[in-house]
Order: sequence, then structure tokens, then C-alpha cells
Amino acid sequence: MKQFSQKLAHLLAQNSHKTVHEDEIRYGIEVMLGSVLQITLLLIAALVLNLFYETAGIILASGLYRRYSGGAHCTAYYRCTLTSIITFLPLAYLVRLSSPYLNLAMIISTSLVLLLITWLKAPIDNPAKPITDPLQRQSLRQKALLMALVLCLIAVGLLFVSPRWSAAIIMGLLWQSITLTKPGHIYISLWDNLLLNIEKIIRKGDYYVQQS
Repeated sequence: MKQFSQKLAHLLAQNSHKTVHEDEIRYGIEVMLGSVLQITLLLIAALVLNLFYETAGIILASGLYRRYSGGAHCTAYYRCTLTSIITFLPLAYLVRLSSPYLNLAMIISTSLVLLLITWLKAPIDNPAKPITDPLQRQSLRQKALLMALVLCLIAVGLLFVSPRWSAAIIMGLLWQSITLTKPGHIYISLWDNLLLNIEKIIRKGDYYVQQS
């Protein structure tokens, strides 16, 4: 994917009528393609487990919110994908179990918690593209708060139409707000390091096989 992104970015930069930074284009393409593939794999897994709608709601809410809030990151794309699958599918199953018991008080209390976390923590920098402008940071915090508030209000409205979608939206927001906190970073780092160690073991095994 990285090589494809580099080639496409080079082609776009060559044919652009304006001065553009090829590396910035490559990064944007890589993020977009990676997100599409990640979401596709996650939804396929959810469809197999009959958790499609719950997972789709979580992805939609967390993705829209994360656009402005940022959050904990894995250090490699495939580890991010595996961690998302490992995390989102159990959350989707939890949505299915909890949605019949969801009520307005639960939504309001959860909304207040995640809005407080957003105010205190957002935005979290992406290591590949840190936020250096204080005004940009302030703007992203305001947009994250507005997005969270809008989605919470949508969840309230959906409570009386489709509790399952309402619960999925709240779960997506709650999970994404947790990734702004230290426990969220620890959780992501644990999976990231575990998968990295597995990768090293596999590579070492392949090396010994090639040498034998």
C-alpha cells in the first residue's frame, strides 16, 4: 500500500498545476486507502458474526469524532487493523446485549462523561503529524466537542426509534473518548507491543527456516 501511495502521489504531484508537497499527498492517500481497507475488513468480520449494524454504528460515530479528537495510535497499519477488529467486535456484541436496557438517563450521563474527557484531553496528536499551532489545537477541540454533542443528540433521538443504533453511537463515542486517556493509550500499546513481538517471532522463525 505504501508503494502504491508513493507512486500515485508522485503522479498527482507531477500533473498538478500548483506547487504541492508530494509527501503530504502520499500520507493523505495512504491514510485514506488504509481506512477504507480497515473498515471493509472490519465490516466483513462483523457481517460473518451477525454484528454488522452494531459495528457500523460504532465505526461511524468513533470515526467522525476521531476526525477532530485524535486518539491513541498503533505504530503499524496492520496492527491498527487487528487491534480494531479485536476491540470493535466485542464492543458491538456488548451493544447488542445492552441496547434493550438503554434509557435516556444512561445516554445523558455517558454524554457528560465523554464531553468532559473531550474538553480535557482533545485533541491528541498523531505522531506522524503533530499539532504545532495553538489555534489549530483550540479549533480541533471545539470541533470535537461540537461533533460529540451532535452525535449524542442523534443518539437521544434514535433511542425512541432504534435503541440498537443509539447504543452503537454512544459506544463508539465512549470508546473513542477512552483512547484520549492514559488507560486508552495503555490498552492500545499493549496490543501494539504484543502483535509486534509476535511479528518478531515469526520473522525469526522464517530466518531460521531459510538458514536450515
